[in-house]
Amino acid sequence: MKVGPYAMVNVNALTANLISWLNNTCSKSFLVSSEVCAGIEEADADPQALICALQALIAEQRAGLQTQSAALLLRTGIFRADATQGGVGSFLDPGEYVVMSITISASCCTREAVGREMLPRPEQLDASPALRNCVDLLRGDGGELAMKSEVSFGVTFRLYLRALDQGGESVQDDMPEGWETILLVEDEEFVRNVTREVLEIAGYHVLEAQDAQTGMRLFQEHEGAVHLVLTDVVMPGINGHDLAHRLTELSPAIKIIYMSGYTDSELHRKAFKNPRTAFLQKPFTVASLTKKVREVLDFDDGAGVASPVNLRQASSCASD
Repeated sequence: MKVGPYAMVNVNALTANLISWLNNTCSKSFLVSSEVCAGIEEADADPQALICALQALIAEQRAGLQTQSAALLLRTGIFRADATQGGVGSFLDPGEYVVMSITISASCCTREAVGREMLPRPEQLDASPALRNCVDLLRGDGGELAMKSEVSFGVTFRLYLRALDQGGESVQDDMPEGWETILLVEDEEFVRNVTREVLEIAGYHVLEAQDAQTGMRLFQEHEGAVHLVLTDVVMPGINGHDLAHRLTELSPAIKIIYMSGYTDSELHRKAFKNPRTAFLQKPFTVASLTKKVREVLDFDDGAGVASPVNLRQASSCASD
């Protein structure tokens, strides 16, 4: 039985974080594609533990393929199980589930494996520590993992996570909300789209840019209207730090949050050079994103200048 508050994960945000990780670490190993269900509910799971488990599973499966090229397809959706169903419904408790599927194939075909969906067999769990870890995590939160494999093609893992409208609290109930205008600068389209969707659900007006040049243009076109800049650090051309430097020359009071999947302490040091800046570690959850945005927007020392000490404390909460 779970004690304390529910951990929440948005599988679309999780998918975006996985794509970001794949592009940073495995870009030469996979042809990556995704198909996501918009407006999907939050699910009951520990997002940080789950993404680490999935990264290990993907890496383990990729290492087992005897090919130089491979394809990875990520999909999200919704599934309702009831006692009358056969197949996948027979091993799930009745209720609504958020579904995430991961297909890893030895070809460049972006489709799921064809075959009967089954629970992993004991010998499969014994042979794959990463798979066992994923199964244990999901079952611990009332979910399940099923899989289907196709000879000479690959394997599809399907994760079933309990939707949080069944005794948990929806993320919209606890999500810090706002009304301000945020300039979002992120070169990875899927990450940018999911981040924008989360911020808009929370009530913010979002200006989105795929690179620093577009971000500069939007900032100037909306002079005086942007309350916060949320920018990736590593981008082609002008990086996030250089963009922030140029924007603070135009508007010294602008608040900035850097996003990055790198943990280099140099990034943190640069983030704190300006007292109105903070750092958000990727991968992040819906909760950590909206919390950090609200903290940075709200913080003020009473004289219109953010305190670097307290903003540093806020930055230490980059991941819930």
